[in-house]
Amino acid sequence: MNINGLSSGFQVYAGLGTQTAKISADREKSTGTQATTMDTVEISSQARSMVESTGTSDLSRAMSDFMDGAGNDGVITLDEILAYGKKYQEKAEEILAETLDALGFSSNEKITICSDAEGNIVVSSNLSGADNEKLEQALNDHPDFRQDYAKAASSFSFYDAGIKHSEFAKAYENNPEAAVSLYGLGNNPVDFVLEYLNGESRMVQET
Repeated sequence: MNINGLSSGFQVYAGLGTQTAKISADREKSTGTQATTMDTVEISSQARSMVESTGTSDLSRAMSDFMDGAGNDGVITLDEILAYGKKYQEKAEEILAETLDALGFSSNEKITICSDAEGNIVVSSNLSGADNEKLEQALNDHPDFRQDYAKAASSFSFYDAGIKHSEFAKAYENNPEAAVSLYGLGNNPVDFVLEYLNGESRMVQET
């Protein structure tokens, strides 16, 4: 069984054909020359039908718009996923700061943002119960905040999964049984929440 590690430049998405999608990762040989290994992933019959009905050009145009154009060059890397997540983290941070100011609340309060199963924003903070509810409602009512937070959280989760896969692959090469025991198989991705304090935010794993 061969498990390939992911580098930060690993191509998460590569252009689709009508039969297969290929994912590639570049590795440095000990001689300093570069070799490329290709993992081939079979597309399901439903996906193949979608490609054939819409045409590869339409699919390529759709991917070029994905993640604000990260797929324009035909690939999406982990670095691009992280950059996309940080971009929308900053957008969410700006809206949160503006909302706090509009409500007359201090930015010195520690605020944690997450979402429920329906995608609604859930706020926990050092604010009083009534003020916490006001902030939560204001963020849910904002036309952009929910989407900006969701894009940031999902991107950080995807990036984290890619990094863990890389760590697992390296451990697997040395000791397969220990790697499977340590990292497990089929684990659910980690959810990320936004923490805000003193005008600055960070994305952290939900505990």
